Amino acid sequence: PPRSTLFPYTTLFRSLVGEPFRGGVCPFLFIQLTYLLDYCIINTIDEGNTMSKASPEAVLEQLTRARISLLLQQPFWGTLATRLILRDSTDEPWCTTAATDGRYFYYNRNFISKLTKPETIFLVAHEVEHCVYDHMSRRGSRKPKMWNAAADFVINWELHEHNVGKLPDPKTSGVQACFDSKYKGMFAEEVYELLLKDPNANFPEFDIHLEPGDGKGQPMTEEERQIGRAHV
Repeated sequence: PPRSTLFPYTTLFRSLVGEPFRGGVCPFLFIQLTYLLDYCIINTIDEGNTMSKASPEAVLEQLTRARISLLLQQPFWGTLATRLILRDSTDEPWCTTAATDGRYFYYNRNFISKLTKPETIFLVAHEVEHCVYDHMSRRGSRKPKMWNAAADFVINWELHEHNVGKLPDPKTSGVQACFDSKYKGMFAEEVYELLLKDPNANFPEFDIHLEPGDGKGQPMTEEERQIGRAHV
């Protein structure tokens, strides 16, 4: 059936099942059930759909699929990913790829549309880890671009080690990510001190790191960050 005929049923499902689950009995199961239902809807789309790959609907669907995959295959990252509110910032000059301020997941449709499914999964998990490690608040007086690179080196290696998605191909995505096995197991502060030894180095910018609240959102709570750190 067409997607438009199924959305009323998802609304009904959330209204009937959502309240008891939202009450704290089993919020994780509620999230999984609603995303699984959305997954079923997504897969009813006719193969002949001519929707543009970079259209708002197509990119939103691409990100939704990535979050569903994380929920099913990597539930830790998937559960936290659902806490980030998706916000299309394609028309904002500062958002050329993706970003987070701890509450929102900002994205540029033109960038997202270049990513494969595994690369999209990697990107979503990448933004989640910035929130878990509170990289935005930990920068302090450090050089922003160098600190961002240090944080990315830590995150990208960790995601690679846990087989979460796939690092985007610079040839197709147009973005070079920070990745080097020599930083394995290090904290961002440690990597930063090593990067300081070469202050003239040019570090690629995979995503934009906003300060907490820059996007007018509220950063992840300390309780949420502690839960995240216990799993990574």
